[in-house]
Amino acid sequence: MNLVYMCVFHNDKYIRLLELLLLSMKIFSKKNYDILILTSDDFKEKIQTLSSRLEVSCKIHCLPCNNIFQAACARLHLFSWPELCSYEKILYLDTDIIIRRDIGNIFEGDIDTKLYGIPSGTLESPQFGGQFFDWPSCRLNYTTPGVNSGTLLFLNCEEIRLLFERINTHIDLHVSSGLKIPTVMDQPFINYHAFTSNMCNTILMKPYVSLYEDTLNVDNEDTASICHFSYPIGNFEHKYTRMSNFFKTLLTSLSSIDSSLAPDSQMNLCGRKYYWGMGYIQFGKINDTELTTTWGKGTWTVLDSHTISAIWNGYSHVVKFNSEFTEYISLRIYPLDFDCVMGKLV
Repeated sequence: MNLVYMCVFHNDKYIRLLELLLLSMKIFSKKNYDILILTSDDFKEKIQTLSSRLEVSCKIHCLPCNNIFQAACARLHLFSWPELCSYEKILYLDTDIIIRRDIGNIFEGDIDTKLYGIPSGTLESPQFGGQFFDWPSCRLNYTTPGVNSGTLLFLNCEEIRLLFERINTHIDLHVSSGLKIPTVMDQPFINYHAFTSNMCNTILMKPYVSLYEDTLNVDNEDTASICHFSYPIGNFEHKYTRMSNFFKTLLTSLSSIDSSLAPDSQMNLCGRKYYWGMGYIQFGKINDTELTTTWGKGTWTVLDSHTISAIWNGYSHVVKFNSEFTEYISLRIYPLDFDCVMGKLV
């Protein structure tokens, strides 16, 4: 079994980023993995409520956290979770991420006892541990790309557990010595120990992860499953705005099907009626794009073979059906709050 885990600590606004991440996983990725959230006791109830509302099953493990640096380092305490023994491959994701394709293929194939991430910067930079390396005796090249720690794939094995233990010991010594905390938190420590132990691979994950720093132009858009909005560090409002607009664009620009075919004949929605909260929505006659709802008339258009755009009373929704068109999940995109509704055929 495979595991995807995230961390939410210190700032409860980041639960809203987690919501976008979980929604994008629900829409665009198959569920062939378990999800774990590392968080603090005071966030547990909010995350449980979110998980229940989105109908996304999440395991939760609480850790003590007293400051932002401890929050950033929490991912390195994964091995304290008692249930970890049930999993073979593990994928860590920062919360400032949108999923755009199935992430299941990331777990396919064999991996070694290394940390797998995407290349970023160089090892000489303080952001990637440059201040810790013993140059030049460490026998590493200054220009070697570092690893961005926002997405990490690894095996559940003793070698990785010991690597995390060494990183945590270094961090504890750094803090107890009163040394300055790096701007990018634990990433320099991760880079230093992964590279000096020859336990880092920055090649395997490159096709799967796009890094959206100060641009929306990336060179692996056609293959990436993971879209990481790493910039600017710690600025929730900036990240949330960029991620929301990006997610909306993904939802509304799904690959279209043959527009010469009538929407009903393609999707077989003619006359079908679905529960919608305390109300309903019902599709019109064949070749008709009219929609009848508890709240008035509306219209709908095809986005792809199982997804439509539906509008009524000035509200706009993207509605994705299951393969049999017996159930759906809908996200509201105007106003842009991603209010989530799930329902079934009446």
